[in-house]
Amino acid sequence: MARAQIEFIKIAENLTANLGSNAVAVIAGDTVSSFRVTLPALSARKLRKTLPFLVSDLLVTDIEDMHLCLVETETPNDYLLLACAKTVMREMQDKALAEDLTLKAAWPDYMLIAPPDEGVILEHEGGDILCRRADGTGFRMPKKIAEAALSDVPKDARKDGNRGNLPEEGQGLATGIFGPQFPFMSYLPIFKRPAILAASILCIWVIGTFAQIGRHQATRADYEDASIQLFKQAFPDVTRVVNVEAQLMNKMMSSNTLPARNFLYLTDTLFQAIDDVENIGIDRLNFDRTDIRPLQVTLRAQNFSTLELARQKLVDAGFAVIEGKSSQTVSGVTGDFALSRTAGIRQ
Repeated sequence: MARAQIEFIKIAENLTANLGSNAVAVIAGDTVSSFRVTLPALSARKLRKTLPFLVSDLLVTDIEDMHLCLVETETPNDYLLLACAKTVMREMQDKALAEDLTLKAAWPDYMLIAPPDEGVILEHEGGDILCRRADGTGFRMPKKIAEAALSDVPKDARKDGNRGNLPEEGQGLATGIFGPQFPFMSYLPIFKRPAILAASILCIWVIGTFAQIGRHQATRADYEDASIQLFKQAFPDVTRVVNVEAQLMNKMMSSNTLPARNFLYLTDTLFQAIDDVENIGIDRLNFDRTDIRPLQVTLRAQNFSTLELARQKLVDAGFAVIEGKSSQTVSGVTGDFALSRTAGIRQ
């Protein structure tokens, strides 16, 4: 029976410690090379970027085709370097996905043998030998090749052993793009009902908004039709109505249509309105028949309360009053007002 290249050992799910991971991958050791390396004291980010250049001479395979990871040791700047073909790592990911597993770590099988204090520990499995050295490295090879690799190790430094527990620390080869990912799918059932509720509320809101827009458009059309009818009744000489607002403005600007805009009439109304206000005077008076507020006046008074009284008199006389700039002078105060006719001014 063919030996499996990748096996999975299930672990207890713990969302806090394992990010939802529920398995560790054990990869056949003959596909993973290991080395003990001493590297410069660089930041983790710089070390990841420069690692392929630092260790390229250790590998006979194209470095671009290999997935590399570092396992920290008890010695600063000393690491265990694990190298595995990316094709094997992708196979590991695909198998885990097919079995609905989330990986916490991935180790070569010989890393499950505890490293000895000295010499090597060997485990015989079928026609292969799994070896773990004292420096933490190891290998899996056919028996005859393993004997050649162990030629420098005395017989009394070789001890038989067995695989034990998984390494407690580190992720092994499960790093970078092959590392554990946040288990979004495992949270999907939790958020399914709130998501459906939120989607339903959103749909209701969208439908309600479009319904309200439809009602407003219908109301606008009704008002537009009513405005056109009123305009035609007020100005029967107009046979074609294109823009009620613009055409109404043109009619209001016409002195023939609104004789009350006549300069003499408006100024006479102005003088009568402020005649009984004490200590009020006119500093400036300007008339522009093309302006919607044709009469511009600057009033002078002793204080602001008098200006306010004058403004109220203008309103009572039927003017629409827009206040402009007010200022204080040596002799009193001045205020600018823009005046236009309202329904309160009659000829």
